[in-house]
Amino acid sequence: MTWRLNILLAAVALAAAGCVDPNDPTINSKAAHALGPWQDLFDGKSLAGWMPVQGKAHVADGAMRLDGRAGKATVLLKAKPFTDGMVAFEVHRREGTDGPYTFGLRCGGGLAWRSIYVVCYPNQVGACQGTATRRQPQLAKTGKIIPTTCAEPWRVVLDGKRVEVYRFGRKVLDYKDPSPKPGTIAITADRCVLDVRSVRYLHLTPPPAATAPADGL
Repeated sequence: MTWRLNILLAAVALAAAGCVDPNDPTINSKAAHALGPWQDLFDGKSLAGWMPVQGKAHVADGAMRLDGRAGKATVLLKAKPFTDGMVAFEVHRREGTDGPYTFGLRCGGGLAWRSIYVVCYPNQVGACQGTATRRQPQLAKTGKIIPTTCAEPWRVVLDGKRVEVYRFGRKVLDYKDPSPKPGTIAITADRCVLDVRSVRYLHLTPPPAATAPADGL
C-alpha cells in the first residue's frame, strides 16, 4: 500500500467521522485554529433550514439542486448569523451547463445583500464585496483554476478581514473583507444546474495566548 493511498484512506476516515484533520492546510490558519466537530447545514433529504429566494431549487439524488438555466436560482441559509468560521461546500456543476455559481458569505439584509461573494467559473474563481447599492459588483480579485467535470470540494476560511478560498485542498484565492459583519450563507446557480451535495460549518476561535515561561526556566 503506497503512502498516497494511506493518506487518502486516513482522510476518508476522518471525513466520515466528521473529525478535523490537523494536516489540512485550511485548518492550520496562522491567525486561528479550528474547534470541531463540523456542523452539517444540509441534511441531504430536504430544504429544511434553507429558503429558496429566487429561481428553482429542490432536492434530488441526495443533493440540493439549483436550476439556474432560465434565470438565477438562489437559496439562503436560515440560521444564526456568524462572522468567523470555515465553510465547506461540495458541489457539482451538472454536465451540459457551464455558467458560474456563487457562494455568498456573511450575507445580511435579505436580497439587498451585504455579502462576500466567491464566484466560481469553470476556469476561474473570484471574490468581491456586494452591498445594497452594488448587488453585482466586478470581481475585485481572481485566480485561475483547472476545469473539471467532477464534484468540487471548496473550503472558505473567514477569519476577521482575511478570507481564504481552497479548492481540492489547495489555496486558490486570498481576499480581504474590509468590514467583517455577521451574516449567513447563500448559494446561487447562474446559467447552470448545480448539485450542492454538502454544506458544513466549523467554528474558528483565536489561538490561545502563549504562556510565559516560569522563572528560572
